[in-house]
Amino acid sequence: MGSLVVNRKPLIILDALSFAYDGHADALRALTLEIDPGERVGLIGPNGAGKSTLFLCLTGVLHGYRGRIEIDGLSPADPKQLPALRRAVGMVFQSSDDQLFNPTVLDDVAFGPLNLGASHDEALAMARQALARVGLAEDLHTRAPHRLSNGQKRRVALAGVLAMAPAAMLLDEPASDLDA
Repeated sequence: MGSLVVNRKPLIILDALSFAYDGHADALRALTLEIDPGERVGLIGPNGAGKSTLFLCLTGVLHGYRGRIEIDGLSPADPKQLPALRRAVGMVFQSSDDQLFNPTVLDDVAFGPLNLGASHDEALAMARQALARVGLAEDLHTRAPHRLSNGQKRRVALAGVLAMAPAAMLLDEPASDLDA
């Protein structure tokens, strides 16, 4: 018997990706990379190396890049595909304060599922499940996010992305502002 060969398409494809902010040198230059479903990849480099710029290109926030980006078969260059792309890719920002804006933790985590069309009850159930996954105690669910520690805020931001069950998650500086 021969071995079973699974021909799996990469989840993320970058082909000669380059991007420059107006009037500046390339922030990204000819980046080529493939990431398979379930694979975990860490990008490391100093401030200004282009990590956040890459994430903003991947999510369709930055336009005008050269080369090709494909995520779960979708291109951020196609405005018609952006709603589906934003369901497929979740991003946890470098600063949790930039991501948390609702009056309670539970409301914040339910925000994404509500915007994806979940009913109020479904969104709350998804939020509770995501908060449990990141180990955030139930007594914090009704607290205002700005009253949490940086580590707790980080967990809430992560739960907000997990609640939407994206195909890919981007974590920008996931350990910044955390105690050892």
